[in-house]
Order: sequence, then structure tokens, then C-alpha cells
Amino acid sequence: IDLKKILTIIKCPDFPTGCLVLNNKQELLNIYSTGKGAIRMRGDYKEEDLGRGKRGIVITSIPYMVDKSKLVENIADLIMSRKLPQFNDIRDESTADIRVVLEIAQGANVEKAMAFLFKKTALQQSFHVNLTALMPTENPLNGKPINFGLMQVLKEFIDFRIVVTRNKLLFEKRKLDERIHLLEGLAIVLDNLDEALKIVRKSTGRANAAEMLQKRFKIDERQALFVVDMHIYQLSKTSIDDILAELKAKQKRVAEIEKILKSEKEIKKLISADLTRINEKFGDARRSKLVTDFEEVEVVADDYVEHEDVHVLVTKDGWLKRIRGNNDPATARLREGDTLFFSAPCSTKDSLVLFSSAGCFYAIKVYDIASTSGFGEPIQKVCKFADGERIIKAQVMTKQELEQTETDKEVMLWTKRGLGFRVTSAILSDTKRTGKKIIKLSNDDKLAGVVEVLKNKKMVFMVSKLGYALLFAKDEIPLLSGAAKGVILQRMPDEDKLVGLMFVDKNEKINVAFEKGTVQEFNISSQTICTRARRGDKIVKKGNILAINSK
Repeated sequence: IDLKKILTIIKCPDFPTGCLVLNNKQELLNIYSTGKGAIRMRGDYKEEDLGRGKRGIVITSIPYMVDKSKLVENIADLIMSRKLPQFNDIRDESTADIRVVLEIAQGANVEKAMAFLFKKTALQQSFHVNLTALMPTENPLNGKPINFGLMQVLKEFIDFRIVVTRNKLLFEKRKLDERIHLLEGLAIVLDNLDEALKIVRKSTGRANAAEMLQKRFKIDERQALFVVDMHIYQLSKTSIDDILAELKAKQKRVAEIEKILKSEKEIKKLISADLTRINEKFGDARRSKLVTDFEEVEVVADDYVEHEDVHVLVTKDGWLKRIRGNNDPATARLREGDTLFFSAPCSTKDSLVLFSSAGCFYAIKVYDIASTSGFGEPIQKVCKFADGERIIKAQVMTKQELEQTETDKEVMLWTKRGLGFRVTSAILSDTKRTGKKIIKLSNDDKLAGVVEVLKNKKMVFMVSKLGYALLFAKDEIPLLSGAAKGVILQRMPDEDKLVGLMFVDKNEKINVAFEKGTVQEFNISSQTICTRARRGDKIVKKGNILAINSK
């Protein structure tokens, strides 16, 4: 018999929780021949009339090893957070059988809603097959791991059952031989019962009685002790015919066992009968159904998000939250000592994009940000921020803006050590909350700013913390296609750092903010135009500069 024939009987795994198995025949053939692969499991469901004009989806099975209570809780969270508007409610009506009821919203597309559940919850899972077993080696203390296919597993199982069955028969035969030996001695004594009783009465004890019986009836010590240990009334009431009948039956059984042990075919018959008995006692109907013809519905996350006008808030300490559009961000609740870093009106279908000091860019769906009147969530819970990594810029972008790969818009990236470059905004596409590296940094450097390159401005002006400023042509900054270290914009000693960069015109006026809280006006025309990679001119006599911005 070959594997293909076996698979007409063993169509697929049968999981205790039921569920559907979504593998085609070739996939199952590969899994069972190699002993490796993934079984796709999906919960089964049916549509049901709930009465009063309501329709419902009833989940009747779930994937193996899925916690039903956690699954129900997860789906409930999706419904309550409005990420699954196709359903109004969920309730668990399970008893001995699984029955989880989802109330369908008016006009909802059930097929798309279930596709979302299969994609985003544990209602669809993979079970990874790994048929690896430890096989005996020359060293009985060490087993060797070997990967088996189904045919090898069945063969090893049968071989094991042959060994077990053979050992069981040998054990039974050994016990029968011991009993036969005792019965043969007892039969000899019963033939001469009166004489045997006289010998026992004359003896001085158990050992002496056994020794005298051995000498008189030519039986061994075990047989003699067996007789002596029987009470006199037992001996007198024991029928020689009964003993001979038992002896004959046991000798017959020994002959049967010896015949079976000589034939592997007979041993396999016993194994087959044993398996049939187990099947009759414990066998039940198959629970998992094999579905080889199914269609995966494409899940577009935005299809499941209801548009809602909101404000998204980011604090200086890196806490995120969203509030309703009619609420004032200025009155939002913040943690003690924290301040508002960024807020913007947007839609729940937009994305919040964050630039970090580690040179990474993150995009978070607004509907994934906690909607709360509390403090919100720390950025480390939402994105993979490293220790010491902080937000340096935040903005809201639409789905179209994030997906735009062909654009003439440019952004300028600059670091605290005075390095930077220009890059097209297309680098910001195809980004998730896991982050995307957009600039390469040395160990002692951090991304300090991200600004849009203004097409109508020909000059770039930058200033350091200690008050050194530099003005040069925008075209001196290279336009690169991806993450890079950049070029030197302004030379920076260890005790200084770049704190501001703007695209300006020669006749423009800007504001210079100082760390002590004062603001001074600065006329760009007073600054000498030079080339990049210089230290620059000192523009303040005392005080450290915090930032620069337009008037």
C-alpha cells in the first residue's frame, strides 16, 4: 500500500475542536510525505435568522489550540472600537458544543466581514506539522531525532505494536508455565492425598513438610511449598478432575501462544483485532472537514473602518491618543509634567507619521490609536522604539499621500552633528508601524529635523546652539534616492549642535528663539552667502539658541 492509497482513508488531520482544513490534495501529499508543512485551520460558521428582523453569524467550530474566551474577547474589542462595523454585537452561547453568535449590522457584507475575522483574529490559524521522533541508537541513553513521513510513522508504529504484542504473549506464556508447573505437582499429590496429609501432620514445620513431600513424590521445592501452603480443607475439597481440566486448558493456551509467536502474520492479526476493539469503544465521527476548493477574499483594512473626524495628539514624552473632532486639544488631559507636542484634525482613515531621533520613519493608522479621555498610550506600546529614541516630528498623511511613489516633493533631513541631504517624499511610502530607516547615523549623532524643501526658496539657512549661522545655496545639498549618511552641511565641534534649518530668501526675516525664553528678529540679508561645510558666522553675543522659525 502506498501513501496515495493511505490518503484516501486519512484525508487530513482530525482536530478535537472541529474546524475546516484548507489544504489541497497536493499540499497534504507533500506534508504527509515529508513530515513537514502547515495545515491551515479555519473556524466554521453558518448564517442564522435571530428573529425580530435580525440576522446572525453562528461560529460552530474554532481552530485547534485556540482559546475560545480570548477569541470572543478579541472580536468584541474589534466591534467596540468600530474596527468591525459589519457586526453590532457578539455573545457566547456555547454549551458542550461551540456556538458563538455575531449579530450582523444592517446592510453589512457578511463575506467581507468574515474575511476580516479570518485575517485579523485567531479564527484562522496554521498548525505546523513536524513529524520528528527520537529513535534508539547504540547508546540506550541517547536517542537520535529523525524526521518521518506518514508511511514511516505508520511502519514504526506497527513495528512497535509487534514488539509490544510479542512481549505481552511472552509474559502471558511465562505466567502460564509457572502455573502449569505448580498444577503438575499438585496433581501428583492429589493422586496420593491421604499419604500426603499424613506426611504433613508428622512434619515439624513448613520447611520440613516441603522437604518430606519432595522426597516422597519427586516434586521440586516450589511445587512442594505450593502444596504445603494450601490449607488442609482446601486440599481435601480440591478435585483432581478440576486440576487436570485447568492444566489441560493452560497447556492448550501455551500451545496457541507458541504458534502465534512463530508467525508474524498471526501477531499482526492480534494487533488488528486490538485496534478494532479500541475503535469500537472510543471511535467517533470525524470532526474536521477538508475543504480543497475555497476562495480567499482580499482584505482591505480601510473597508472596515468607519470615517470619523477626530484630533490626533502627540505629547513631548511620546504619548499618543485621539479625541473626538468636536473636542478641544488644548483641554486634553495629559500626564503631570508632560506637554502637547503635536495635534491635528484628521479622519480615522488617515495615518499619523512620526520621525524619530534614531533616523526612522513610522506610520500608524489613526483608528489604531487609542480613543480615550485619559493619557493615551506610550509610543513604545504602539511602535518599536528603542531606548532613548524620541519623536522629533509628527504629521498626518492621507492614504493616497503615503502610497504616492511618483512625486516631485522633497524633504530635507538634518542631524545634530550638521549632516544632511535632500530626498523625494516617495521614500515615505510603503511604511508601517514597525518603522523604516531613512538616514544612516553615526553612534554619536541623532536625526534633529525634517523639513519640506520649498521650491520657491533658493537659499538654506541654519544655526547652531552656540549661535553660529550659515547661509548657502539650496542646490549644494545633494538629492539622494534612499537612506544615506548625507553630506556635511555645517561643521560642528563636539560642544555644539545644529538646532535649526530653514529654506529662505535673501531678504527674509526670521525669529530666533533662545533657551531662556526670549525671541529676537534676524534679517537674512545681514548674513553672508558662502558654501556648505563651514563653521559659519557668530550671530549672537550671548545665550544659547533653541530654534528658528518664520515670522
